[in-house]
Amino acid sequence: MNTTRRAPKAHINLPPLPTEIWLNILERACSAGDWNPLGLSFVTDFSLPSVRSRKNVLRKSLITKCRVVRVCKQWNVWASPYLYESLYLGRIKSLHSLRDALVRTRNSEDADTVNHASGRWTKRLDIIIRNNPSTQDDKVTCLISEIVQCLPSLSIIDFGDYQSSSSPIIRNLANTCGSTLQAVILGADIPPPGLNVWREFFEKAAHIRFLRWPRWHEVGVLSPVLPSLELLRVYDHPLLGYFPSLRHLTFDVYAHSVDSKEWKPFFKVNGMKLEVIQLNISTFHYSTLTPLFDLCPNLVRLNISVYDWDNIMLLTNDSGLKLLPKLRILGLQKTTNQSSSQMYGLLFRELKDMTCASSLSCIQFFDAGNVKDLTQKHHSMLTRELEILRKKGLELRDHEGRLMV
Repeated sequence: MNTTRRAPKAHINLPPLPTEIWLNILERACSAGDWNPLGLSFVTDFSLPSVRSRKNVLRKSLITKCRVVRVCKQWNVWASPYLYESLYLGRIKSLHSLRDALVRTRNSEDADTVNHASGRWTKRLDIIIRNNPSTQDDKVTCLISEIVQCLPSLSIIDFGDYQSSSSPIIRNLANTCGSTLQAVILGADIPPPGLNVWREFFEKAAHIRFLRWPRWHEVGVLSPVLPSLELLRVYDHPLLGYFPSLRHLTFDVYAHSVDSKEWKPFFKVNGMKLEVIQLNISTFHYSTLTPLFDLCPNLVRLNISVYDWDNIMLLTNDSGLKLLPKLRILGLQKTTNQSSSQMYGLLFRELKDMTCASSLSCIQFFDAGNVKDLTQKHHSMLTRELEILRKKGLELRDHEGRLMV
């Protein structure tokens, strides 16, 4: 009778790895790709499709972290700081368990556990819960505010599309982590808390570097004092206050907004300091931007986002770009990725005919979808137009800053 003998299993005895190497391995395994979700470059990204794709990467990294901490007790200890450094609130049913876990470690009588309370590691909080008729908004808001109370080191909070009353959350943010907050990203349509809530918040969170302010028409005389604020995102109404460090502004432009009475005081105070402006434009006439160019002569970068390329009318010969003597980069984005050859022809004709300061050296498509559409579907036109732009002394770069050839 024939028998098959199995070869004995080889036992590989590897030397134990130092803890530092294990920590490095786990950090890389739990990373969210090539970008840092705790960096301000992520929260200020103007390319909306890119933001969505990066948040998907963030969610996937959180799933990986959950699996890593369940491998064994030692990995749980090592990887827990990576698991809790960025929290993603996407499902209402998960709020109770998260709240309970954070409160349990915070209130533990074990001194060693208290020093390593889970919420102590959290630097970023994303609230991706969407409101619906079945949502019990008050209970959800209460749970989120209790979660915030357990996060003393929070640096970035993004409210996403959350539209419920935020007063309890804002109060707990101020009291728990006001001194550590660097970025507050409020939903465009979030109901405004009372002015006293905001005054208290800004007094305790004076070190904010990035603020996205909602679409509120009337908030009274708030006038926050934010000496560290560098980046401000508003919509069709300005936020007036004291911002000595402000360098970067993103806002929506309508037919009258830049030249309106409410915007003039903002630009008179802050215009000279601004170095980067990002405009989200539907339709407009170039004359509405002339006051902007007059009051912001130190711009080095101007980003323009439009619904379609035929909305770009300021790039013609009579444009005000020549009023920006330090402008080096003109960024362009179309919010819908695909365009016809006719639309690209119109765009490149505007780029060739525009009158601008001699300092302008680079035109950048800062949306990955636009770059893909242009390079894959209109490559012959791109090749032809690149040569013409080079003769004008202009480089064309993609969303990652690479030279388009």
